[in-house]
Amino acid sequence: MFTFLLGIFFSSPILLSLKYNLNNTYNTLKDNWIIAKWMLASTLLQWFSGNLWIINTGIILGPFTLGVVRACQTVINITNIFFQSLENIIPAATSKIFLEKGMDEMRIYLKKFALKGFFLMFLFIFFFIFFSISLLSFFYGSEISNYHFILI
Repeated sequence: MFTFLLGIFFSSPILLSLKYNLNNTYNTLKDNWIIAKWMLASTLLQWFSGNLWIINTGIILGPFTLGVVRACQTVINITNIFFQSLENIIPAATSKIFLEKGMDEMRIYLKKFALKGFFLMFLFIFFFIFFSISLLSFFYGSEISNYHFILI
């Protein structure tokens, strides 16, 4: 809460100096809808099916188990920062290599990246396997760390 308020305090001069135009927002939303409307059904299906499993966990196994599962999800979701950054970097780099050096160099780049990506994934996996007890204990306490096998 404190960092949220601190961010508002420091950014308020910038936010107040912006000239907001509702027409620009409408045009941007319209353009995005044209591009992404076909993804709506799959996104809704993914969201509801993923959350349905979480709700079922709470109903079937109880609130404590649901809390343990959510704690493990939160710890694992730290890796999403890495994967989302790759979603921004890799397509642009691949396109640049394709334009400048052609299809063969692009394939070489993607193969090298895939090998490095798999290696990094294994590092993440081994990190969570070996430090699952410590991570859960640090963030959530010793009672939750007894369920480290869920994190693994």
